Formats: sequence, C-alpha cells, structure tokens
Amino acid sequence: MDAFEEGLLIGLLLAEGHFGGDGKQPHITIRRHVLHEPLLRWLATRVPGSRLYGPYRHGGRNYFQWMARGSALTDFLIPLLDRYDWRQMDPETYRQYARMKERYGIKVREVEMPMGSPPPFEVMDHTADVGIIAYGRDLAELLENATAGMISLMVDVTMVAEKEKREIVAEIPFPAPEMLLLKWLKEVHSLFEIEKFVTRSVRISQITDETAKGEAYGETFNPNIALLHHIKAVTHHLVSIEKTDHHLKAQVIFDV
Repeated sequence: MDAFEEGLLIGLLLAEGHFGGDGKQPHITIRRHVLHEPLLRWLATRVPGSRLYGPYRHGGRNYFQWMARGSALTDFLIPLLDRYDWRQMDPETYRQYARMKERYGIKVREVEMPMGSPPPFEVMDHTADVGIIAYGRDLAELLENATAGMISLMVDVTMVAEKEKREIVAEIPFPAPEMLLLKWLKEVHSLFEIEKFVTRSVRISQITDETAKGEAYGETFNPNIALLHHIKAVTHHLVSIEKTDHHLKAQVIFDV
C-alpha cells in the first residue's frame, strides 16, 4: 500500500466509517450505494480479512456494506489508525473510535516504529496468481506477518478460533532468508492441506539463519469457516527479501 492508498483508506474510514460492534466483538462498517461498488471492492482487497456484503435493497436504497472485524480490525486497521494523531482533525469520529476501543477492551501491541511505517502485509495481484508483500522489524516478525498474509488469502480469519496449537519447525541446509521464509510458509500451508488445520496466527519462538521454530494457533476446518482462495503451492517465483531503513520487506507469490 503506497502513501496515496493509505491516505485514501484512512480518509474513507474517517468520513464514512461507523465504529461500533455487535455486543460481542467490535467492527468498522462502511455502507455505500451500489454505484460505489468498485471503491468498496478495492477496500476489501486492501484490508485483509475484511468482507463486502450485498447488494442489499431496503427502504428504497440499494447498497453494499463493507465490514472489518476480528484480526482485520485489531491487527491491521487499529494499528494503522493509531499510527497518527488525528484527534483534532475529526473530534467526533475520534470519540466514536475511542468509545469502541474502550467498550471492547481493545489493546494494541506497542511497537517502536517510525511514523509512516508499513502495515504487517499487503495483498497484490500477479497475473493468474496472487501474492503478498510482508513487512517486519526482524526476520521473525517478517515470517509471522507473511503467514498472516497467506492465511488471509485462504480463509476468512475472523471465523477461525485459536482452539488448538501445532508445533512448526522449518529447516534449510544453508543460510538463505528467502528460502527459510518459503520453507516456513510451506510448513504452515501443509497443516491445512494434510491435517485440515486452519491457522489463525503463528508465534516464532526461536530463529537462526537456518531454522525457525514456533507454534501455529487455530482449529480444524469446519463448515463455519469461509474458504477464499485454494492455494495450491507456495512458489519460488519472484520471492525476495530486502532491507530498508527501518524494516525488512518480503514478496511471495502463491499458485491458486
């Protein structure tokens, strides 16, 4: 997501977003006329795990409703909105936002990253395939965020509960960060393909140049979990990791 897209996203949330919840979990919704469908579909692709519902016809109105909840809200949008001080720019919207966070006890992990730092990951289109760009302050966080990006392509993570745990070990024969990233993602992917275990999140507990160890949290697939893309394979095509001033940036392409 470039600076223009980030600004557009924040502007949409402040101008059109409703900050509330259903009594059990918080959400942000945007409701717009069907003529604005392309914009809302763009929004759904830029906020991993968010969903677009509709079209609806009610009270003479034809509209779509976009919604972000679960990890799409707590792991993506709230860190983005908390990155900037916009209280004086739109006091009323900020009060609604603050009330939502207070009501649902939302706590955001404090991170020491500069203003304008990137989100955990972004989804990108690549011909017939699909890919992600992930970011992290170190290799461990990069692997965790890349996993979140891959899972967001596979399922609606808001429907996945962290009921069970699986141990993950990824090993490569020689130091190569790109290969370790791919090996880790393949291990997580195989949990679904072989065991039908749907991962919601991962935690890296140990990492070296040749090994990554950690845990995957999620549950066995069931009819309540919405499938999005069937990822056939984690590919080596165009895989890359580069270091910028404040973080690592990785690109991964998936065969779907």
